[in-house]
Amino acid sequence: MLQNKKLIVLILGIVVVAAIIGLLVMLNGDDEEKEDKHYTVAIVNIAPVLESVVTGFKEGMAEKGYIEGENLTILYDGPIARDAIDATLQKYIDQKVDLIVALATPVAVAAQKLTVDNKIPVVFVPVTDPVAAGIVTDLKQPGANLTGIMTGQGEARRLEWLHTLAPDAKRILLPYNPADQSPVQSIEAMKPAAETLELELVLVETPDADAVQALIDNLPEDIDAIFLPSDSLVGSLFTAWAAKAAELGLPTSASTLSHVEGGILSSYSYNPRESGKQASRLADQIFTGTQPGDLPVETAELFLSLNLKAAEAMGYEITDEMLRQAQIIIRE
Repeated sequence: MLQNKKLIVLILGIVVVAAIIGLLVMLNGDDEEKEDKHYTVAIVNIAPVLESVVTGFKEGMAEKGYIEGENLTILYDGPIARDAIDATLQKYIDQKVDLIVALATPVAVAAQKLTVDNKIPVVFVPVTDPVAAGIVTDLKQPGANLTGIMTGQGEARRLEWLHTLAPDAKRILLPYNPADQSPVQSIEAMKPAAETLELELVLVETPDADAVQALIDNLPEDIDAIFLPSDSLVGSLFTAWAAKAAELGLPTSASTLSHVEGGILSSYSYNPRESGKQASRLADQIFTGTQPGDLPVETAELFLSLNLKAAEAMGYEITDEMLRQAQIIIRE
């Protein structure tokens, strides 16, 4: 009996050692594959504010062993005009890149259409609602060749935070580009919250940069606050929005942390840099053999952020309660 027990222990020991060796070989094999194969990634971006997403993506890829100039090439033209989306995507498709990173909903929509036949993997970030935008059919099992990072329906919650910050504000200006599915979806998600809070959304269509600037120069006189939706066009002039809000003392909520860092009073949104790193994890899984359509769409974590300097500039007081609830506070 004792000999049998010793034999069993010996066999179990051999199995454990073999498993450990197998795991080490597999991990080493992944590293060797990264070193032996060269990957080319194309990034397409239409919003300067999303530059930090690009930074985060590059940092995340480097952390996973993908080194630019060695086993990774990143093709990126910087922020492009909206009317150049299709041509830019097609240029990279013709180059047979290994992956396309699509920044913002309009780019993701175009990438979905242009990769139907060639099946080049696409990772999108950030997108408000990829199902409603027609980018994927299911969040848990996207199918086809796309997956990515969504911001979810945080816009309704952001409206609630703006109301908490400025409880006396009743008429909220909301400019948006009607051709962009992201703000259109956000508005629909916000309407129930606005009704519950007894807020009036003053919706103004701004289909191009000139219309956005014209609105900033001539704001309606009877608005109490400004809500900037997840809209790459409207957000591209966030510094002008910040200046106007400070001039008129209007509480303003922006769609990204970058806007708050740039002078907007508040936001309840994702961290672009961290979302870029999140996208790099999906890219790594694709490069190591997982099909994009088998990777569930991930949701970016949302944070309440406040800019105390902006509040001081407009003579607006932020309560201690709000400060306690904010995860990110910009003081300088």
